[in-house]
Amino acid sequence: MNQIEYGCKQVGEWINVEKKRYYKLFLSCDLFGHKTLIRAWGGINNKIGGTLIQVLTEESNVEDMIKMVERERRWKGYALVS
Repeated sequence: MNQIEYGCKQVGEWINVEKKRYYKLFLSCDLFGHKTLIRAWGGINNKIGGTLIQVLTEESNVEDMIKMVERERRWKGYALVS
């Protein structure tokens, strides 16, 4: 029997200073053992924002998805914080 990791690990945080926006990316595991990417975004000075939970199938490569998000954030003017 495989041991399932529970909890969330932050794998990236980006900030767009000009637009005063943030974007965070977390890696987690759901109750069925599937890896999930949790994307969270919003305004730095307000509480407006959102989240998206993306379940990764067996074919999905976690590292490729993280690199894709990094490229998207850079293209939109965000700088990597962590």
